[in-house]
Amino acid sequence: MLQRLKNARQVTALSGMKNVGNLFRQAFGRGWILVGDAYHQKDSYDAQGIYDALLGAKILAAQLIKWKTGGGSWDEAMQLYSSEVHNALHPMFRSTLDRLKREMFASPSPKMVNGLLRWVLTNKTYRQRFGLLATRSLSPKSWASPV
Repeated sequence: MLQRLKNARQVTALSGMKNVGNLFRQAFGRGWILVGDAYHQKDSYDAQGIYDALLGAKILAAQLIKWKTGGGSWDEAMQLYSSEVHNALHPMFRSTLDRLKREMFASPSPKMVNGLLRWVLTNKTYRQRFGLLATRSLSPKSWASPV
């Protein structure tokens, strides 16, 4: 990487997001549906946006097919869509908000930070479990004990 970037230079200003509105909106109404970030937003700290959007679109597609083929009313299909997406994404939503509060906005002592950082970098089990959490192979409800 160093070799590839040694002659690189910044050509535009850096930008980022601040104060992300962590939320679930109303998912649908008469003649409209929200999916992806339009329906559900959370801080990008755990990099889950693409997963969330694709899962929501998959659930929505199944409910739209069901509705279009006479498997229920629009309201029934959209209620199922809304509740399925919420049930699937809310555990990671809570986990992300809890991690942000604990890891980004709390002020631990330098001694604690150094010890924790050393532990995180050297603890194989933690790294593996966090990798499983980030890839949704492990439920946010069971990946770590409550603080």
